[in-house]
Order: sequence, then structure tokens, then C-alpha cells
Amino acid sequence: EEIYNHGSINPVFKSGGTVCAAVCLVQDIIKGVKNSRRLKTLGEFGHHISKVKSLESACHIITKVL
Repeated sequence: EEIYNHGSINPVFKSGGTVCAAVCLVQDIIKGVKNSRRLKTLGEFGHHISKVKSLESACHIITKVL
């Protein structure tokens, strides 16, 4: 399974200015990545749909897009 995350690491400072820890914030962005891919695929199908003349040509286009 694919996993996509966006993250950042930020230092936590002591009162003297030295780093004493780090905070890691991670956000799951898999839904956005998958939705973007789906929209791209649907757009490609839409672009080629006028070329479909038969079941065979439809299968060829589907194979090409996927």
C-alpha cells in the first residue's frame, strides 16, 4: 500500500537558546494524491473517448491510459 505524508521537524529551545528537543508534525496526504491521480486518469479517458469506434478500440485506449 502506498503512503504519502507531508512533514516538518521543528526544534524546541531551552531558555538559554540551546535545542532540547524536536517536534515532528506529520500530515497524511494520501487522499489528495489519490484524488489527483483519479482526476488525471478521468481526464485522459475524456480526451480519448471520441476515438472509440468499437469495443476493441475502447479496450486499446483503456489499456493505453491505465
